[in-house]
Amino acid sequence: TNTNTNTNKKKKKKNPSSASPPDPSQKYISTPLRAPRVLSAQSFFTSRSLPFPLNIGPLTSWRTSSKLAVRPSQSIDKRLTIGMFEPNSHRITPASSSQAHHPSINESVMSLESMSREYEVAPYDEKTGKGDLKFVQVNVDRVTRKVQLTLILNLSPTPTTSLPAPLQNLLKSLPTSLPILSSLYLHFNSSATPHDNNIFSFSPNTWTHVHGPRSIPEVLSDIPNPPPSPLTLHF
Repeated sequence: TNTNTNTNKKKKKKNPSSASPPDPSQKYISTPLRAPRVLSAQSFFTSRSLPFPLNIGPLTSWRTSSKLAVRPSQSIDKRLTIGMFEPNSHRITPASSSQAHHPSINESVMSLESMSREYEVAPYDEKTGKGDLKFVQVNVDRVTRKVQLTLILNLSPTPTTSLPAPLQNLLKSLPTSLPILSSLYLHFNSSATPHDNNIFSFSPNTWTHVHGPRSIPEVLSDIPNPPPSPLTLHF
């Protein structure tokens, strides 16, 4: 008789916090035509007997603008993590090596995450509504490959000299420690509701320009019937 069958066959339970959660942007990277938005658009046009031609661009490094959450990690140490939410949840997954991101975004996120931990910047905690750094927006200048960085803070508008010391230290170090930094903004969004999903506040006086040029120029080219002079947008 095998009296220890149940004991021997017990499987060790995996600690869910020990495994790296999946990067949501990778789900359809090998089958982009199966992405839900593509299927939805195809269905819309097909139902109206309209053509819907599709052109597939680069599958990696295509995202040049990214809004990322800053939250405590899922691990025991709860250290500051910059990343994306897993689908249909607010569980954060790191985004410093996303294949969808332009390399300048990954480099910026990795450096900002490391420096924020070094200076002990407090990540936003949705359970308590506390924590200073809430979101990060990174825009890439496709010509220079430099980045415009916006730190979204869980604070009311305040002069930079009145910010918590960890944030002041971070702001002083960023221009010299991140070589690809072109410009730096602060945005203040202290919502009274911890689970408010609005990244940006529409209240007045919520933006502060800290460093570098105020915008990224983007020249539109290869457009039908181009104007006599180049058309430049500013972001």
